[in-house]
Amino acid sequence: MGKTRSELIGKVLSNLGLGNDTPAAEDMAKVDRVINDVCVSLRLRRVYTVSNPGSVGPAGGDIRPEEFQQLAAIVTAAVAQEFDDADTKYVALASQAEEELKLIASPSRTRRHLRIDPALLPHRRYGAY
Repeated sequence: MGKTRSELIGKVLSNLGLGNDTPAAEDMAKVDRVINDVCVSLRLRRVYTVSNPGSVGPAGGDIRPEEFQQLAAIVTAAVAQEFDDADTKYVALASQAEEELKLIASPSRTRRHLRIDPALLPHRRYGAY
C-alpha cells in the first residue's frame, strides 16, 4: 500500500521542522502547490517518474514506499525557500535523493539487456584448411 499526498506533505513539513500534530492549512497549501512541479521536473529530466502523486487539494496519491523518503527530501529542498529556510543541507539531501531514485528506476542488470545476438557474431573456425 502506497503513501498518500497528505502523508508526503506531512513528511515535508516534518523535515522542515514544522510538523506538529496539526500543521497550518497555509503551510500545507505551500507544499501542495510544489509537489506537481517537482514530479514534472523529475520526469522531464529523466530522473524518475512518480506513478501517482495525487492531485492538489491534497487528494489521493499512491506513492510507493521505496520512493517516498527520496521524494520528500526533494520536495523539502524545493519548498524550503518559501519557508525562509534556505539551508544548503536540503540541497545536498535532494541531490542524494535524486541519485537514489535513479538507482531505483534503473534495470536490475543492464548486461542482460545488451547482449549481441549470436547470429551476428562472426563464425570462428579453428584449424587449417
